Amino acid sequence: MRAITFSILLCLSFNLYAQYPDFQYESKYIADKARELTDVYDAELGLDGEQLPLFYDIVKDHLGTAVKIKKEFQGDKQTYKLKKLKTHEVAKMSEVLTRIQHNYYIRIRPKIQPGYYLADEEY
Repeated sequence: MRAITFSILLCLSFNLYAQYPDFQYESKYIADKARELTDVYDAELGLDGEQLPLFYDIVKDHLGTAVKIKKEFQGDKQTYKLKKLKTHEVAKMSEVLTRIQHNYYIRIRPKIQPGYYLADEEY
């Protein structure tokens, strides 16, 4: 009975782990740029051990989404979606950062990440 229960739990854990969509980042540039930005923010914000991987994941997710938006949309629609993505990223950071860190993040973000993410020729 224990073996059956253990086998079921093991299968469920493999299924849950398999659903993590980290494979969608086919561009090494996006991962490298996210790491670079995370290192810069870490120097400014003093991220702790729990915050660092969460911060990196948020930056990487939003950089990947920005690339998709730049490929799929043009003009005002692209600008609108990128602004909305930027707002979403700042809101997600509030879940990871302390209030003091988040307020400082809002102030330094335009200096560290001016414009809308990546230039067209970079990805």
